[in-house]
Amino acid sequence: MLFARRLIGQIWGQPLYVRGVPVGGRLINVVYVATSENWVYGFDADNRAPDEATPPIMSLFLGAPAAIGADNFHTIFPSNGI
Repeated sequence: MLFARRLIGQIWGQPLYVRGVPVGGRLINVVYVATSENWVYGFDADNRAPDEATPPIMSLFLGAPAAIGADNFHTIFPSNGI
């Protein structure tokens, strides 16, 4: 593991790596991550600061995730977002 970042929710999908995204007048490499709590984050893929509290370059909340009962699906609990 090269570095870690703090997020809200669990990650069930593969992070997306995109090269050359224009941010603040320069091109950077970005890792996008979506969580079960309906948050999408974008992190500077080349920022390997060891502090897991390093802020994302972008984050977006897509609304309240759907609630899931414990007896419906035991691996994704208590909510199901992206």
